[in-house]
Amino acid sequence: MLKIKKIQILMLSIAVSSVLLLLPYQVEAANTVQNKKSTTYSIKGRATSISRNNNVGDLWSRVRRGFSMPELHGYEVRQNENSYTRHQKFIDHIVEQSSRYLFHIVEEVERRKMPTEIALLPIIESAFNPVAYSHRHASGLWQFVPATGRAYGLEQNWWHDDRRDVIAATNAALDYLQKLHRMFGDWKLTVAAYNWGEGALKRSIEENHGEI
Repeated sequence: MLKIKKIQILMLSIAVSSVLLLLPYQVEAANTVQNKKSTTYSIKGRATSISRNNNVGDLWSRVRRGFSMPELHGYEVRQNENSYTRHQKFIDHIVEQSSRYLFHIVEEVERRKMPTEIALLPIIESAFNPVAYSHRHASGLWQFVPATGRAYGLEQNWWHDDRRDVIAATNAALDYLQKLHRMFGDWKLTVAAYNWGEGALKRSIEENHGEI
């Protein structure tokens, strides 16, 4: 199997299998959060409120209705599905974590007419943890490395890091994903490029003479 095929299948199988496993537990998740709350975040010195006055179960159904990326099948898909099945506590944790941020992300993804699978990328990137930090110095819900974050307007200094600002980082991530989609013309490759790096993906395509 070509390296590029393996990368895109791994990334998409994780994203797709995640949501298929999460959806059956939407009722349990709904019981862990209060529907009528407002969460406030700071974005460049302004207080911004994200409404949580929405039904969690309806939100997951809405996400699923917006799926438009073709399903993938194969060994990697089954392997990842089995992995998530064995870790129910992790899935429950993801559902609860996402309840604070998913509504805003889905709103933005739909407004830009992007596949709603994109709203689930933070499952892979950070487990919906806005202060997640990796050994590669990637930070936030969408795991921006410093240089890419700065390129998309995310200010970083000693006192403040916009990569951890849910609203600012979501806007930047969706801008970046749309740019990658214009570059590669395929949402599966877009997801692979976001996680693997656009340069690495380009090189792999070139090494395989443009075959995907």
